[in-house]
Amino acid sequence: MFNNIHLKGFKSFVDETIKLKPLTLLTGLNSSGKSSVIQAIRMIRNFRVNRTANIIGYGGFDELHNIFCRSELLIDLDGYQITSEYGSDDYKTNDDYDVDGDSFSTHWPCPLDSITYIGADRLGAKTNMPLQYGESTRGENVLFTLDWFSNNNLVLDERLKPENAEGLTLDYVVNGWLKYISPNVKFEYKVDRKADISYSRFNGFRATNVGFGLSYTLPIIVALLVSTTQKNSVVLIENPEAHLHPKGQTEMAKLIAKCVECGSQVIVETHSDHLFDGVRIYTKHNPGFNEKVVTHWFELDENNNTKVESIKFTPEGRITDECPKGFFDQFEINAEELLF
Repeated sequence: MFNNIHLKGFKSFVDETIKLKPLTLLTGLNSSGKSSVIQAIRMIRNFRVNRTANIIGYGGFDELHNIFCRSELLIDLDGYQITSEYGSDDYKTNDDYDVDGDSFSTHWPCPLDSITYIGADRLGAKTNMPLQYGESTRGENVLFTLDWFSNNNLVLDERLKPENAEGLTLDYVVNGWLKYISPNVKFEYKVDRKADISYSRFNGFRATNVGFGLSYTLPIIVALLVSTTQKNSVVLIENPEAHLHPKGQTEMAKLIAKCVECGSQVIVETHSDHLFDGVRIYTKHNPGFNEKVVTHWFELDENNNTKVESIKFTPEGRITDECPKGFFDQFEINAEELLF
């Protein structure tokens, strides 16, 4: 499990150390630095797996360096570091990597190969999706993944089984969680490996004829459930609440918390008070879970640099300290304006 990430001179971060728990919630106003935390973890993972820290479409290190920090750019994830000099597009790591491409050091214990990332720009409802062998960040391979694990009779932890699920294999459990989002829905899928294509059906209809919530949520449900079967798994999720009714957002929080209880580490970027409250409700009914979760509030100062404030729960799911202004308080603000 990752415990801390230190960001120095990286994008909107001048110098911040952010604590990571089994469940870490990142929230705050738009463009306040939440996605940058996930990007930094992906960059370290990318180097370990692909031998380059760059992520396509995100620019080089010279573009990512904070102008208010004249020292080196630093991303430090539990001691694993990527650094770059100010104004330079070259970077260094402290990994024992042979520049001739012969070997990677295996002394570093962090589970970089076990990181799964599900981005905010998920594919959603499609008539069909081509099979893409490799990292799937937009849900491209969700049906292939589901099919592979189902064919191999993957049996999940009893704690993950919804009451309406017919069994503990992945396909049954996925169907059960989808029914919490849309009651009575029947999910089916088909994978044609010879044509490298897959498609899904909801109540017999193609995905494009059904609301976006089901297809947009499916990759998250599958990624979370599969992560519980793999040692040292870390799941990075952006906006799991997208296209979901408030009840579905609350159920998503319950699924995330249950997967954490089963051994996964989950880092979530969210704007949803329903998801946040769902985690609080789970905490109230599950003693000790408050020690496994931390929420970080992100906001920008007058120089557009990120400041982070941490928020913890009591065992009853209450918030321990006074919350910062803007922290999931819009409902009360709107209600006060309507009432007075």
